[in-house]
Amino acid sequence: MGEMNYRILGPVEVERDGAAISIEAPRQRAVLVALLLEANHVVSVDRLALQLWGESPPASARSTIQSLILRLRKTIIPSWTPQDQSVLITRRPGYLLSVDPGQLDLDEFHRLIRHGRQSLTAGNPEVATVQLRQALAMWRGDPFEDTAAVRLRE
Repeated sequence: MGEMNYRILGPVEVERDGAAISIEAPRQRAVLVALLLEANHVVSVDRLALQLWGESPPASARSTIQSLILRLRKTIIPSWTPQDQSVLITRRPGYLLSVDPGQLDLDEFHRLIRHGRQSLTAGNPEVATVQLRQALAMWRGDPFEDTAAVRLRE
């Protein structure tokens, strides 16, 4: 399938083997972000519906989410077949996006912050400054600015 990279510290970006993958639909990007914020954990269909529509999801919410997931799979995994459960996995009661270490900018940001704090605690303020500046430099704008108006965190 190729090496995937996801960026959410600004507009949502996805790359496969260094090439940008276009995810045009705002709700599709919103589902991707919700899955990335809970990477490697199951996100229930009910939680996705709540994040997309709030307390009053439409009657078609479940089928709409299934359609969004299907289109997302076909976008990020060009050779996707219904048997492919390698990246975007159906697991009751919802979906899981498998993300390896280093593939998500948010994880790298947290790693740099953690190391910066450890360096500061260890009495290395110069090293901490470099690490914390690297973490801040990862921000490319407002997170999720190009997703549908959703409740991604409560």
